[in-house]
Amino acid sequence: MNSVIGHLETLGPYFFRKVKDVPFVRIVVPTPDEDFLELDYLLNEDFSDLVIICHGLEGSSEKSYIRGLAKYFYHRGVNILAINYRSCGGKINNLPRFYHSGETSDLDFCVQWAKKFFSPKKIFMTGFSLGGNLITKYFGEMSNNLDSKIAGGAVFSVPLDLEGGAKVLNRRFNKVYEQNFLMTLKAKVLRKKRLGIISDEINIPKLLKATSILEFDHLVTAPLHGFNDAFDYYKKNSGLFFIDGIKRPLLIASAINDPILSKKSFLKNGQVNNDVFFKSLSRGGHVGFSHFNLFNDFKSEKMAFEFFRNLC
Repeated sequence: MNSVIGHLETLGPYFFRKVKDVPFVRIVVPTPDEDFLELDYLLNEDFSDLVIICHGLEGSSEKSYIRGLAKYFYHRGVNILAINYRSCGGKINNLPRFYHSGETSDLDFCVQWAKKFFSPKKIFMTGFSLGGNLITKYFGEMSNNLDSKIAGGAVFSVPLDLEGGAKVLNRRFNKVYEQNFLMTLKAKVLRKKRLGIISDEINIPKLLKATSILEFDHLVTAPLHGFNDAFDYYKKNSGLFFIDGIKRPLLIASAINDPILSKKSFLKNGQVNNDVFFKSLSRGGHVGFSHFNLFNDFKSEKMAFEFFRNLC
């Protein structure tokens, strides 16, 4: 029964939650490697703090979980920057590379850009699923060198164990989620092939036959981003291996009925170390947290803001 509720709490918000009145402004920012990122923001010059929001695999700033959190923070006096990873904002990026669960160079680029654009007093970072792993890794690998403007972060439904998550995603009903991801990921690769952005880097016939995220990561993510294979990619980017390096307050919260997280993605409940706090929620599914209440604020939004407020 709990697994059924987990799927319902995952799919309900995905299909039925609509978040209105979030007037994002889009800006296209050139990157140092002659590519670009599409960033969406909400700015009120009377606000002195900023939250940076990172979406999940094949998400964007248009997803309801991003818009819901943006609206919640903005209405409480915080400026917003929602990052769209390369190829996720509606335009195919210029280079063969895309994004992945540990692409922290783009994240750091956005932090430095945001400091100039917003001149924030404090920066708070939030992320969901892949975006949560991205922030966890960023906090851990930067450690004491993390930008002093960053007060802390809160991340949700985080696949801290990427290899385990890829295997869980290939089980039973979870293949529905997996095939949905694969459909859009493959389409992007094929579009890059048609545009001449990708030439011989990817074995297209093998890609078309791929039936799992693990195969996709082996055929596409790894070669395009400098990893030996999918397992090398997972080992070098799983947030689980960066926890000990985190030196800034980070809340990690996941629901025990999340259908696509592996057991290793759940840390001990409570204070993991001096700066990492893990919250195991009884309900919420994967990036859900609605408790079947789609038209009100979600638990993730309240938890993130409360954690941020306690850091002030």
